[in-house]
Amino acid sequence: ATLYAAANLCSGSEAHKAAVMASNVPALLLHQLRAPPPAAGAGAAAAAAACGGQARRAGGAGEAAAEAEPTAAQLRVPAVWAVINLLWYDSAAHPSAPPAEVTARAQRLRDLGIEAALRALERDENQDLRERVQTALEQLA
Repeated sequence: ATLYAAANLCSGSEAHKAAVMASNVPALLLHQLRAPPPAAGAGAAAAAAACGGQARRAGGAGEAAAEAEPTAAQLRVPAVWAVINLLWYDSAAHPSAPPAEVTARAQRLRDLGIEAALRALERDENQDLRERVQTALEQLA
């Protein structure tokens, strides 16, 4: 949910986008795009260890927590949406080229390594993620 909130902030006005770019959000997006997939049940095991016990089996709380663990694609899609939103502009208002602010944001994201992280996801097994990655890469070009 937090990544979707960030993606929504990135869809705001130029002032919102400038504030996002001046924050640590781009680095957090990069981290999320590069993060390895969560280990199955890792959240339940960590929660059980923190409580000093073992995760329950056969429909217990541990299993429910494991099922609630998001997939890598579920975590990456909103991060890619944030990149898309940061780079979106009204092409009808700017038919010949993107505004300077958009070009500067794209360059900063490329310099940060966002483009390379997106390229690494071009062949992900999740179709929604692949499609969003393609859109983000087109906007970075």
